[in-house]
Amino acid sequence: MSLIHSLKSGCGAFTLVLGAVSIVVYLLMAVPGTEPLVRALYISSLYSNALGLEIRQGQLWRLVTPIFLHFDFLHLALNLMGAWFLGCVLESLLRRRIYITFVVTTAI
Repeated sequence: MSLIHSLKSGCGAFTLVLGAVSIVVYLLMAVPGTEPLVRALYISSLYSNALGLEIRQGQLWRLVTPIFLHFDFLHLALNLMGAWFLGCVLESLLRRRIYITFVVTTAI
């Protein structure tokens, strides 16, 4: 399990890491001057007319990174709560590799 035995909560480390990354990205969105970095996480540039043009150009991370974008605190809080309840159960029932595959597949 690791990550200090998943913070002694019984929740898997991958679920906790997903939540932590979501919080960091949410806080990063509030920092002035980080707009170009945050924009690189969207599935497509805000200023692009061709949806997915960046993905076709090889920016494959854009298929998964939108799961970390939250536009207000309530959106973040509800997603974290859902990920905590569902993610903890799924990560304990499934092997970690299957759970990670599930998360990445549903993100796309």
